[in-house]
Parts: sequence; C-alpha cells; structure tokens
Amino acid sequence: MTSLREIQSRVNGLKTTEKITTVMKMIAITKYRKLSQIFPKNQAFVEQFQKTKQYFKPVRKGNKKYLVTFEPARGLCSSLNTKFARFLRDKYQDYSIISIKDNEIKPLDFFEKIVGKMDDFSEIKIAYIHFASTSRHLVQEDTLFPWAYDEGRDFYVMNEAFNYEAWLKRYLALSLNNAFLSTQISENAARMLAMDSASKNAEELIRELKLSYNKKRQEMITKEIAETGCSVYGE
Repeated sequence: MTSLREIQSRVNGLKTTEKITTVMKMIAITKYRKLSQIFPKNQAFVEQFQKTKQYFKPVRKGNKKYLVTFEPARGLCSSLNTKFARFLRDKYQDYSIISIKDNEIKPLDFFEKIVGKMDDFSEIKIAYIHFASTSRHLVQEDTLFPWAYDEGRDFYVMNEAFNYEAWLKRYLALSLNNAFLSTQISENAARMLAMDSASKNAEELIRELKLSYNKKRQEMITKEIAETGCSVYGE
C-alpha cells in the first residue's frame, strides 16, 4: 500500500517536472514568435526568386548527387526526430549527405559556403520539416537541381554581363536558408505544443495524487479516532 510520504514525494517530483516543462514551453514560444515574424517574409521572397529559374537551363557540373538535410537540433519536440529518421532510412545511400542541425538563425553567407562545398554536382536535393501550421509539420523533400526546363519555350536573352554562376549560388543558398527556417519554426512549434501537453498532464497527475493523499489521510484520521474511541470505552 502506498504511504502518504510516497504520494507526497511523487507530487513534489511532478511539481519539479511541471516547472521545467513550463520554462521550456516559454522558451519555445519566444523563439517561435521571433521566427513567425521572419519566416513568412523570407518564404515569400524565396518563392518569388525561385520562379526566375524557369528562364535558365540547368547545367550539370559533374555526376555527384547531394542531399542536404535540416533536422531538429534538439529533442522534446514531439515525433519530429522519429519522422525524420524514418524518412531518411535506406533511401539515399548513393547520395553525399550534408546534415545541418542548429538552433540559431544563420546569415545567408553560411549557406553560400555550403553551396561552395558542393562541386561537380548533377543533382541537389533537400529534406526538411515543412511548416504547414502551428500544429502540422511534415517531412518534405525538394529537388533544387536540376529543375524542370522546357527547351521549346522562348526565354529571355540574357545580357552578356549576367553571371549565371552567381545567380545559381544565390538561388541555392536562399533555398537552403528557407528550408532551415522552416525546420526551425516547425521544431519550436512542436516543442511548444509538446511541453504544453506535458505541463497539463503533470497538473492532472498532481491533482489526482492530492485527492488520493487527502482521501488516505482522512481514512487514517478516521481510523485513529475510531481506535481512540474504542480504547476509551474499553472495547
């Protein structure tokens, strides 16, 4: 039979857990709000920039295939880590994988350096967490290179001063940056919801344990009173 001391010890442990999850939830909320101001504007710009690729024929530089992955940097964010691991398992064995796991916002030149490391490529894919909504996050795969190109369409004739290599580097870097931000906001949204759920579960368990504690304490008091009464009357 569980003693009052054991019940109180469990309550104290749950109170500590509740404090930790509440703090982690607040941290996630702060980061989520910051990213929710940056990500939509960045995404809109990148989507418009990506549309310019229809005017350029993708030119392969070699035969290497790259996969750039953007994984959640920390745990305690629902099932995102499990989803990502399952998505990558046994699917990209012939790809050179570049994994990016970080929880700090990066400048664009960080991604330009990554692009610079991918030489002699014939294909570049990215795998990241697509932010659909605060409660909906999906593992998504996009092909950055090569893109669909219609040889029969009349495309603009570019000025000789136009630098295709510089444009390609910027296109890839912006796409990587957007995938990174999407993973970041998804991770913090998932952690925010997970910690909120954990805090509520802890509150519910504490409430149930307190009821159990009070009930057991009342039973002990009633029993002591009954035993005292029996002793007084010699029963």
